[in-house]
Amino acid sequence: MTTQFLELYGAGLKNTADMMSAAFDGARQLQQQQLDLFAMQTRMASAQFERAVDFWSSLWASQAGNRES
Repeated sequence: MTTQFLELYGAGLKNTADMMSAAFDGARQLQQQQLDLFAMQTRMASAQFERAVDFWSSLWASQAGNRES
């Protein structure tokens, strides 16, 4: 009886450890995906900012050229 209880207890601990490991692996994978998305978002924001600066610079340059004419 005691042996069966210990085996059952050990199996329960192993299952719990396996579930925790799977949960941590999932969390680790999610974190990696979030880091990749954050890096991509940062690159996109940088490109958008650069385009906006180029747009406004060309707009101001064209306005300055119109005033000189």
